[in-house]
Amino acid sequence: MKFFKIPKLHLNSKECQEMFLDNVKFSKKTQQFYFQNYPDVNVEIFRKVVEDRFYSTLFGGVGSRRLYRELCELALSSKSNKIALSRHYYTQVHQCVDRSLRNAINDLEDQGLIEAVKNKPGYVYIYLKDFTKNKEFQGSKFNKNTLPSPFFLKIINFLQKNTQRLKSVKYRVNNQICELKEIVFSKFRQFNDLLFSFNPLNDTQTIFTLNYKSLSKKALPSNKCPYQKAIVLKNLQRAFNRLSVKSKELRLWLM
Repeated sequence: MKFFKIPKLHLNSKECQEMFLDNVKFSKKTQQFYFQNYPDVNVEIFRKVVEDRFYSTLFGGVGSRRLYRELCELALSSKSNKIALSRHYYTQVHQCVDRSLRNAINDLEDQGLIEAVKNKPGYVYIYLKDFTKNKEFQGSKFNKNTLPSPFFLKIINFLQKNTQRLKSVKYRVNNQICELKEIVFSKFRQFNDLLFSFNPLNDTQTIFTLNYKSLSKKALPSNKCPYQKAIVLKNLQRAFNRLSVKSKELRLWLM
């Protein structure tokens, strides 16, 4: 049996623009139908998402980010944060199925970025919230120097695989023999750094916390560096090896 690849529909730029403008025209009527009692948001804040690629990295997976950027463009063109998104326009231009669109909408709702009326034919009616007031956005202290999520995921994956091995070794920190405490991965994202805590064996009330720079004696590589994760993993490995106490030295200290 011979299988034929189904060709994708390729729209030219004129068709895309016409569909977008039709969507904007309809979207301007949204305030008459839904969200009448919802506060208006200054749509200029959404220009950050459209014009600065940095902000597009903050809102979930690829599908969610792509949808959120599209919604921000609609809001700017409609001059309102109360908009309508044509299912036909979005699925045609972005070459996706209804299910992908539905999942992305649900994801943005779960993040508290939008409210949506989804059970209407042809369009999804959406209220765009002020993302700068989002608790997760503010709590994470996002800025231009924030380390990207994939970086943390790679480091966390490495540490999770080696947790038992790292904790089975004793380390010399501040001239004291210490053990590595349980690694709290949530603090990595909270403080935008890699943090490791050590307990002296003879003083369990004291905790020494070292960040990546203190531990490795090196600064974190720039996000622009293509080998960022590899460099950090190598430096962490060297740092733990340097601080580790040989069994002979540990026995002498215990005596």
